[in-house]
Amino acid sequence: MPRKARKTSQSGIYHIMLRGINRQQIFETGDDYIQMLEILSDLHIKFDDLGHIISDNCCKIYAYYLMGNHLHLLIQEADMTIADLIKTLASRYVFYYNRYHCRVGHLFQERFKSEPVEDRNYFIELIRYIHQNPVKAGIVRNANEYRWSSWHEYLSPTTDNICDIGFALSDVSLSDLQAMLVDAKPSEHNFIDIDESDIAVKVLMTDSYVREKLLEASRCNSIAEFQRQSIKERKDACAKIRALGAGVRQLARISGMGVATISKL
Repeated sequence: MPRKARKTSQSGIYHIMLRGINRQQIFETGDDYIQMLEILSDLHIKFDDLGHIISDNCCKIYAYYLMGNHLHLLIQEADMTIADLIKTLASRYVFYYNRYHCRVGHLFQERFKSEPVEDRNYFIELIRYIHQNPVKAGIVRNANEYRWSSWHEYLSPTTDNICDIGFALSDVSLSDLQAMLVDAKPSEHNFIDIDESDIAVKVLMTDSYVREKLLEASRCNSIAEFQRQSIKERKDACAKIRALGAGVRQLARISGMGVATISKL
């Protein structure tokens, strides 16, 4: 059965949701989040096969939110179609992620979700919705506390901003937008999203916490003692810590075991 055609936006503005395949985490470490932000920052530039800039006006980004196994974007196409923009973003990130985490294969669900944004009121509601996500997910108590969204750019704009915040603030003041974010009243709109049961909330674990839990799981007093255990005992302990959410490279660095071995647990 042919899949449904994607709705085209006359304004060129889309709300995009991209998620990990089989609910998989797409952000394992702080480095992963930073890499995605760097890609978003570069997304307005298109290069040819020789590395020459063809255009530096490929899109405008108005809001973003990165969490666990999915991300949201409010983006406007220009010299590249929305399909090409998301293809560029996904391919660059998958290349980085697979190399960094010593894996192969697909990372994102095959087809990204999108909805056209034609109305200015709907656009402002999306700004609110995207930035409220970490609060609704129970990760933070207010949007200001969440690091991996564009809300910080609205509060403290710099020349390094990824987002064009002026477009939103031309219709609503920052103080009004802040008031909207603390308003817990449900939106009248049904925005694209994933089921709450699909959201894998992952808190980035500090090295000291991972070390403590690893020693606890292995019943050792030090990493040196842990490293004298049998390979099976070490694997079993590392598997328990991976299940808690420790990153592959983080656990490899702390345990002294190889990245490839940790990634297979």
